[in-house]
Amino acid sequence: MSGTSGGAGRDGGSRGLFGDVRAQSETIGVVLILGMVVLGMTAVIGFGSQALDATEERSEFANAEQAMAQFDSKAAQVALGGSAVQSTTFGQTDGGYRVNGSKGWLRVDHFDHSGNNNTEVIANKTLGTVAYSNTGTEIAYQGGGVWRKDPAGEARMISPPEFHYRDATLTLPIVSVNGTDSAGGATTAVVDGSQDIPLYPNRSASYGFDGDPYDNPVDNGTVSVTVHSEYSAGWAEYFRTRTDGCVVTSDDTTTQVKNRCNIDDLSDFGIDIPSQDNTVSVYLLTPGTRGPFPMPGEGSAVDVRGLSGGHTLSEFNVTLRPDDTDSADFANLQWSMYAESGARQFEIHLRRQSGNDCSDTKVGVTVYYSGDGGETYQGWFGNRSYTTECFDSDGDGDDEAKLTADFVDDSDSDGNTTETDGTDPELNYTSLASSDLQHFNPSGAELLSSATIDEHAGSVGWESETYSSGSTEVIDRLLRHYLALMGPGIDLTVDDKNSDTISEDASSGVIRYPISGQYISFLHVTYDGIDVRLE
Repeated sequence: MSGTSGGAGRDGGSRGLFGDVRAQSETIGVVLILGMVVLGMTAVIGFGSQALDATEERSEFANAEQAMAQFDSKAAQVALGGSAVQSTTFGQTDGGYRVNGSKGWLRVDHFDHSGNNNTEVIANKTLGTVAYSNTGTEIAYQGGGVWRKDPAGEARMISPPEFHYRDATLTLPIVSVNGTDSAGGATTAVVDGSQDIPLYPNRSASYGFDGDPYDNPVDNGTVSVTVHSEYSAGWAEYFRTRTDGCVVTSDDTTTQVKNRCNIDDLSDFGIDIPSQDNTVSVYLLTPGTRGPFPMPGEGSAVDVRGLSGGHTLSEFNVTLRPDDTDSADFANLQWSMYAESGARQFEIHLRRQSGNDCSDTKVGVTVYYSGDGGETYQGWFGNRSYTTECFDSDGDGDDEAKLTADFVDDSDSDGNTTETDGTDPELNYTSLASSDLQHFNPSGAELLSSATIDEHAGSVGWESETYSSGSTEVIDRLLRHYLALMGPGIDLTVDDKNSDTISEDASSGVIRYPISGQYISFLHVTYDGIDVRLE
């Protein structure tokens, strides 16, 4: 019994020993679980706090962007004369607001207006800013637009500035902020004190090189708008999307600009790479002649600039009067307009064919084009394409001859100048002799035996036609096509045989075409200063 009792005691002792171990394990397990729960909760709280902070920060910047956009709207009402005073309330934030009337500037230049490569500074104004800043990020109003700059200095546009370009017209109210206030938390911005000063057109101001008034249309040279700003990257992106002009930043190289703008010599257009950091310029070229024009003299040119892609020429005609010694019937008429660009050559030539007086003189027309410097060419000739008419130009009772040659027209006014309407002269595809032209000499060159007109096929309603000797085509189509190949910039130079078959002073022409987005015809610039204070 004693052994039994002792055995029982050993068994009981064993149970007690293992029972203590299990109790300790359970306690340690509970502690570990509680620790893991605490760590998990700490991590969740930490990550959750960071996420909450990030969400709050995003919300705060979104609210600041919305508030600045509202300020932009109110400031525009004052700056552009719609209201005398406006105010915007900025809500409670962790960041601060500041008005700085000395930040950034905008300059408008006109290069080569007078043909002497000089630059006229039309406007040079400080822009100023109203900015919200927090943790290195800025939301700012400048130049009538809203911009965002991150802590790394990268800037982008939130809403566009007061820069409006459409149909070759640039409207630029230079909105300039005046003030030095700063504030934190909930703030009200008050805008007043508007100034509206016309800078261009402005007939009381004139170019310093020739005395011409600041007036539209803008002719000759290049107009540029340059902005120096912390948000210049945003300005640059806006210029690129709003215009097809040549956009140049202070980070560019000469090679980059040449390739991007497709310009071999930047100095020809007054294009400079800004020397000051955070600066961007957009260059817009003047288109030259559009609409009615006086006929230039022998050796001078009608400058066509900005002829947009495809067959966009909508009207081209000339009205010629004879020289005094040849006033009866254009007896010696041999007159051309020609253009040359690189290896491309073009000429349209008018020559008397028959007739004895002003009412029945027949005039032939030749069209010549070469894309390889005259080694090969495409030639077209119409024998009696135009007829002169009688006209008493000097009021002396005696009629003189007048020739109106419609090269491109829309005789039925349906907007389509590529159709054959029965009145357009038809030309034959043929080889040409030196007497068929006035400027270029096709002798020794090869007429392309099969000429396919397909260079613009993706963008026009008529093309992809192949011609051989004897084929015919209307002059409207040919002129629209060849001048498009010569464009976008063309100098149509007058070549009058011996300078005595046409009186250029008494002659004229008309040329009409839409222009591409890198050109400018009308410029409207005003200075619109506003005072901003924070309350």
